[in-house]
Amino acid sequence: PDSAAAHEEPSPSRRRKKTPKAEAPSRTIDEAKLSLVPLDADGRRTSIGSIAHAEKQCRPCAFARSSAGCKFGMLCNFCHIVAEHPEAVRARPCKGKRERFKRTMAGRRGP
Repeated sequence: PDSAAAHEEPSPSRRRKKTPKAEAPSRTIDEAKLSLVPLDADGRRTSIGSIAHAEKQCRPCAFARSSAGCKFGMLCNFCHIVAEHPEAVRARPCKGKRERFKRTMAGRRGP
């Protein structure tokens, strides 16, 4: 085999396709939309994604609860009213942990 052939560029059909990144929200917000943004318990504006919170049509921001906070702030398209959104559902344990738990419980059964 030719060593030069091994270092050729991959054909266009074999190149990795770039996945589109999440688009940052627009950096500007008009006054009409700003007046619709709800306030949090401390009286601060939440996010434009919180506008649909009263109708329960919003989706919670995964970063609003984090220690770093949401980098988009008030321009975030997700809801920042964190007090009323339920916590994330606990993930199901892996199969190995479930089986170990079953064996442990089976060993504890009395006569």
